[in-house]
Amino acid sequence: MKITLKIAAIGAAILLTMVVLVQFYGGSFLAEKLNIHFARLTEDSYTIEYQSLKTTILPPGITIQALTISPRDSLQPKPFLIKDNLLAPNISAAQISVQGISLIDLIFKNKIVVGQLTLDSLVIRANLVNGRDSSEVIRLNGSSEGADMKVEIKQLSLLSNEFFLFEAVSDSSSKEIGHGTISAELQNLSPYLIDGQKEPISDGTVKLTAFRYLTPDGLYKLELDSANLDWAAESLALSGFHLIPQYPKYEFALKKGHQTGRNDVDCKLIMADGLSFSQLINNEQLSITSLRFDSLVGNFYRDKRLGRPENEPAKPLPHESLLSSPLPFNIDSIVISDSRVVYQEFSENGTAEGEISFDRLNATITNIRSNSPEYAVLKARTFLFDQGLLQTEIRIPMNPDSLYHVQGSLAPMKIATFNRILTNVAFISVESGELEELKFNFSHNRTNAWGDISLLYQNLVVSGTQQARDNSDNVFQDIKLWLFNKLVLKRVDKMEAPLVGKISASREMEKSIFAFWWHSLLSGIKQCINPFEKPE
Repeated sequence: MKITLKIAAIGAAILLTMVVLVQFYGGSFLAEKLNIHFARLTEDSYTIEYQSLKTTILPPGITIQALTISPRDSLQPKPFLIKDNLLAPNISAAQISVQGISLIDLIFKNKIVVGQLTLDSLVIRANLVNGRDSSEVIRLNGSSEGADMKVEIKQLSLLSNEFFLFEAVSDSSSKEIGHGTISAELQNLSPYLIDGQKEPISDGTVKLTAFRYLTPDGLYKLELDSANLDWAAESLALSGFHLIPQYPKYEFALKKGHQTGRNDVDCKLIMADGLSFSQLINNEQLSITSLRFDSLVGNFYRDKRLGRPENEPAKPLPHESLLSSPLPFNIDSIVISDSRVVYQEFSENGTAEGEISFDRLNATITNIRSNSPEYAVLKARTFLFDQGLLQTEIRIPMNPDSLYHVQGSLAPMKIATFNRILTNVAFISVESGELEELKFNFSHNRTNAWGDISLLYQNLVVSGTQQARDNSDNVFQDIKLWLFNKLVLKRVDKMEAPLVGKISASREMEKSIFAFWWHSLLSGIKQCINPFEKPE
């Protein structure tokens, strides 16, 4: 009995001694280890300072107050190479709490194992650095001594953390190009997969708010009200998405130096369900069950008074863009609901822009899979100029050897509605006329389209605008329109059967697929209303 009591007393004394040593000297020991590993990781180019570092043994942990990390050379900081970007950070945190840290793993196994890591009021200010030699950067992929230390965190909590991204505009000043606030709760986090772990994270949520980013060319700002990621639910919700041009319509292309599209996009909600984060992070594939866009509003503008760029490359077709992705993808469906798209164009000789709108747009795209023998199918329903119902079905090939197939119809509407685009782009004006029926069905490859179209309209009368008269002889312009109305359009005033024409068009390779589809439809419409029109 006495021996047992002695052993217990010795054990208690040892435990008490350990508590005292850790309480009074553990902070100094860990601080020394922290400084050594930090210097190795940053190649001694950054300093780490803190107001206090306290340790506890029950429970085992560390609390760091008022931490700051900054480059030793503030004028020429040595940047980190992160995902092909060079970033020089300044970091501060009100408090960092580490609970459940394993000293044995840290000392003997070169591994950090933490029960819970909490970062409170962390602020990261990173400067985007360009033009550095590869020998003047810090690499975090294992080339730096100590950078291969494995990390395992059972639970990570981020509380009200902010990040700022800056870009230098001169040697002494910089501008903010990115900002966001992030909070998160993540479980079993490991940047390096260890102990048979198959995923870098097992569960958790991340919330990003007030995100904004200025594109490198300065033409657009991307804003996001919030992003919510749920690892277990495999969902990602983006609320309040905004792509904002930074220059007015008439200045935008001037900043670019040549003709280009100006895109202004808002979307109330972008929702991805069935998103496999583990496959995405491990670069296996992008897998999504459903991708939804709610209340998307797109305003697209092109000023054709400026020339197109010299040696402009061919624009890829949708399947070419998809198949060029370095990551395989598998998306069951994309749904666009309650949306609106407006295209405006200022023609080369125009005095104002014309526009066409697709209102009350609802669409689905199914079966988007890389290298699939099957087609992705787009079905859309929208109201042209908020009047005529336009329905389309487009079969998009997922292999380079198949054809596109496009079919659709436009319900009855007044043709004068098209004056919103015709008056300032084609310099003609519709005085009267009713569209009774328009149906089309055509196929195309990368360069040519062919198919059929049927058209029925009544009492169509067109006239030239003042702009058309200014660009041609007034007498001949009026005679041409009179002959067109009397000899060509007059023949369907009393007809009930639709006219049938052939679609035949060649693609202008530098233009988008939407321009190709419109050009194809126009070729058939021209042949329907003009018997002298020859297919291309």
